[in-house]
Amino acid sequence: AMTGKLRFEDSLRQRVELLKDSPASILEEALAAVKLSPGAEYLIDFVKSYGLDVWLFSGGLIELAAPIAERLGFAGARANSVEITPEGFFSGKISNVSEQPVFNGEGKGRALLECCSRLDVAPRKAISIGDGANDLPMLNLAGLGIAFHAKPKVKATARQSISTIGLDGILYF
Repeated sequence: AMTGKLRFEDSLRQRVELLKDSPASILEEALAAVKLSPGAEYLIDFVKSYGLDVWLFSGGLIELAAPIAERLGFAGARANSVEITPEGFFSGKISNVSEQPVFNGEGKGRALLECCSRLDVAPRKAISIGDGANDLPMLNLAGLGIAFHAKPKVKATARQSISTIGLDGILYF
């Protein structure tokens, strides 16, 4: 899905099905193992110091994205959610599909436009950063869409690309 060879929705469903019957406590283990990209904290702090909002849009799980966004002081996060049984195990299903579609590339694009509208900012003044094919709609809508250590299709499609330095290199743009 990240390379654009599989439909994102199918890939996400398959990955979530692999979690079936696993204890939801593995989310805490996964969260503890997350390593931020070099320069991420500096970039976020710098942008926030100018009073700008930073959002985290992920095709992954909100159960992981939201705590990271909160820890780093993001304005918010959008992602997919998994269903957890009352006993504390994964059901193998995505839980947000009843109220909205899977949060995919189109969802990221819509989320970018919603944030811009809410903040009364033209999308051409937005900056988006992504690495996978499901980031392309968001990258193409933003005035500055940057492929960061991206898959080949994304790197070839995005107007700007960074492949050798950390996220703080985006400040040069």
